[in-house]
Amino acid sequence: MSTMDVVLDALIVAQSTLLTVAAVVMGIAARGYAWTTWGGVLQPITVAIVGFLGTTMAAQLPLPGAWYLVVSSALWTVSVAAIVVATVRLNRMTRGVAS
Repeated sequence: MSTMDVVLDALIVAQSTLLTVAAVVMGIAARGYAWTTWGGVLQPITVAIVGFLGTTMAAQLPLPGAWYLVVSSALWTVSVAAIVVATVRLNRMTRGVAS
């Protein structure tokens, strides 16, 4: 194992740990604001964080290159879509349109 592999593995573990903590905290916050306008903004962000966590975790699995690209691309797409939903909801909320 080269030094670069060790550094990459350490970064992946650090990212996974931080994203896991973020997902738990955001999930608690989204649950606390459930059925409110803020809950509608926080819920998709939780989905995005979990999707990014899944992308990071997929890097740790012994998947062939093509399957890794399929899995990580699908999770990344879900995450980006969730961020778009959260952005639209936040925009509507700040304009006073959200209920």
